[in-house]
Amino acid sequence: MAESDPSSGEQSDELPWAIQDELVPAEHTQRLLNIALGLSSTQHLNTTMSWALSEIEDAINNTDDIITHLQEIQDTLRRPTSQIENAIQDANSNITELRQTHEIIIEQIERLQVAISQVRGAIEQQAGRLSRAVTAAGTRYLQTTRLAVYEVFWSSVAPVIERVGMADVQDPT
Repeated sequence: MAESDPSSGEQSDELPWAIQDELVPAEHTQRLLNIALGLSSTQHLNTTMSWALSEIEDAINNTDDIITHLQEIQDTLRRPTSQIENAIQDANSNITELRQTHEIIIEQIERLQVAISQVRGAIEQQAGRLSRAVTAAGTRYLQTTRLAVYEVFWSSVAPVIERVGMADVQDPT
């Protein structure tokens, strides 16, 4: 430890000038050093204790937050079970209504299938009637047309036949 003599302004590697000059006896110096070390240790201990107290306060604050959160959870869990039971009953009612609606829809589909079958049968009957009517009308048309063609043919050919001398050819109509 190098100390300087305040009166001389020099530095020394020896004990401080006051101890060198024996202004302070050696036993007092040791006590003063012990006291200084004790004060330093006390100061370090005080700093450490302040830090520890700060950490404890933070832990207490965190514990308060945790306790508050746990109380909120507990309150949530304490909700009346009747609310849950009511929700279950509502869900069951909705399921029952859906099943009934499903059954009604199935009945309506079955009725619709029967109606479609009936309409299909009626269409097939009408198609058959229409087909027969068209066939009959076509046949009548063809017969009438054939007869008209024969009449026109014979009316134009008959005078030629008579002139040529084929009188034995007769009108097929």
